[in-house]
Amino acid sequence: LQEQNEELHHSLLQATMGIERMGSEFRSNQQQLEAELQRSREELESLRDKFRRLQDSYSSSQQANHLLEQKLHSVVQSLEGEKDCLNQRISELTEQLLTAQKTICTLETINVRIPSLPM
Repeated sequence: LQEQNEELHHSLLQATMGIERMGSEFRSNQQQLEAELQRSREELESLRDKFRRLQDSYSSSQQANHLLEQKLHSVVQSLEGEKDCLNQRISELTEQLLTAQKTICTLETINVRIPSLPM
């Protein structure tokens, strides 16, 4: 009975040591997992911050692009108006030039017909 009692005591000690070792491993693993979870949370927060900054940057770029498009449209309209005015002016000047050329031709014809008067 004493021998069985010692064997049971020895088995109990081994089982207790095994349970303590497993408990220690469990706590160690738990600490590692908690540390990894904390790193993952920090990384997630960092990624969220980067995403928010990218969204803000994108929104700012969109607004800037919209303003630039409006300015460009305004400049294009202004230049088209100026182009129309210049084309109109070219037409007027071309018409004046043609009239002047006809007048020159007429005067040359008249000048050829009238003999030069002696002085």
